[in-house]
Amino acid sequence: DMDIVDDCYVMYYENFSTITLSELINKNPLPLYKVIQIAINIVNAFVSLHQNSEVYEYLNSHTIYVDEQSLNIKLLPSDMLKWLARHDNDLWMLEQTAAIAPEQTGRIVSEVDERTDLYAIGAIIYEMIAGIPVFQTHKNKEITFYILTKEPNWHIIEQKNPFSTLTKLLQML
Repeated sequence: DMDIVDDCYVMYYENFSTITLSELINKNPLPLYKVIQIAINIVNAFVSLHQNSEVYEYLNSHTIYVDEQSLNIKLLPSDMLKWLARHDNDLWMLEQTAAIAPEQTGRIVSEVDERTDLYAIGAIIYEMIAGIPVFQTHKNKEITFYILTKEPNWHIIEQKNPFSTLTKLLQML
């Protein structure tokens, strides 16, 4: 829920003792078993959303919170993310663009749907394995360009995981 208190916006949400997935990735390389468990938890959350005909749209490693012990996840509430998107916060927008699907760039005429979330899940799994986002830059326009024109560096994934099937799966997402 969101309220205005003393001319400031205040967001209320459940206390969940966790860190963002981005912070977890940056702490230490994630072992493959943790990557797989977190990925399963993310997919399960999205199965539930998609069964209710909902699309999250803002999925990336900054909008997922992870309990380091159990590897359970929580997603930031989508209404909070929509509110943040309306307020021009350059850092937040740069973090958001790291895992956006091509149809979210505004350069392709295509509906945002469940496939948008699947694209983001693939980008997040890549980031968990590689330890870095799919495309790295400090400019939104560059990320948009990369998403539309470049392939991820699959050699990083191949070097960090012994399972070529996993790499092929990521390439299909």
